[in-house]
Amino acid sequence: MHKNVLDLNRVLFIVGPTASGKSSLAIQIAKQIQAQGDKAIVISADSRQIYLDLDIITGKEAVRPKPYPDSDLRYTAFDIQGVPHFMIDILPPTQSFTLFDFQETAQKLIQDNIAKSKVIVAGGTGLYIDSLINNYQISKNQTFDKELRKTLENDYQKLLLTYPKAEANLHMHQKLMDLDETRADKINPQNIYSVLRELEVIMQTGKPKDQVSTTSPADFSYDLLYICPDRQKLYQKINHRVLQMFEMGLEQEAQKVLKQYDPSLPSISSIGYPEFQRFQQGQISKLELIELIQQNSRKYAKRQFTWFNRYLEDPNSIVIQGDQVDKELSF
Repeated sequence: MHKNVLDLNRVLFIVGPTASGKSSLAIQIAKQIQAQGDKAIVISADSRQIYLDLDIITGKEAVRPKPYPDSDLRYTAFDIQGVPHFMIDILPPTQSFTLFDFQETAQKLIQDNIAKSKVIVAGGTGLYIDSLINNYQISKNQTFDKELRKTLENDYQKLLLTYPKAEANLHMHQKLMDLDETRADKINPQNIYSVLRELEVIMQTGKPKDQVSTTSPADFSYDLLYICPDRQKLYQKINHRVLQMFEMGLEQEAQKVLKQYDPSLPSISSIGYPEFQRFQQGQISKLELIELIQQNSRKYAKRQFTWFNRYLEDPNSIVIQGDQVDKELSF
């Protein structure tokens, strides 16, 4: 059933909710391919792991060593357990990285390596995966309504004058919920950049963002492994992993990041940093901080299940129960 996993002419996607083991599985498969004399690379499809310094909170398997090379980090691999990885630690949190940027970079990496190496794309950012599988036809300079964007951003800034950032984000997310509940449920309320862009597209076109871009068949053959663990077991694992993050120094990392970078940056809006801001401001206790990060991580996993379930009907998709990974991949 998994013979295509070894085919260098087919891209392998590994998807699933947070904490399901995507990164470690990608490394495991890459090592098995290397053991048979072929090459393998991993392309990360995680919209948070692209940023330098956001390490423990994003669950990176490893951190790119310093000093960083002078070449474009998007196309500069670094070694994780003997496997070349791309798209991890490629730019500082102060720089934006759009869906167009990801798709352009990932497609070039795929075309440069397919047939010569096994290309494995692993990650939990559904829109990143979808842009490759469905070959989104998007433009770097896609037109937008400048006045509408300015109005939305001004509305958000007004909320920040009245509410803490995390609460202001919830108010903007509620606006999106009022317009398109289904689409809003797939977006992290604390990812204010995505919320604002989604509001902008819906208010401008009347359609959600994922319906505006046209699609076409992928430029390559592929297989997709969907790790689909038992939800309750996954939620327990998420709770435990958050505790491990604190043991690894998450609090110190968050303090450093929030001091070094503007907390209003879109890259700092992901799970963890808004909660730490509330903790630093004395709004919540340490115990409430931990519980809130656990809760928001579980909610994020729930949204990921919703997104990746769309691939259940894909003929190239192989669904693997989380506790059957080793058994299913005995090839």
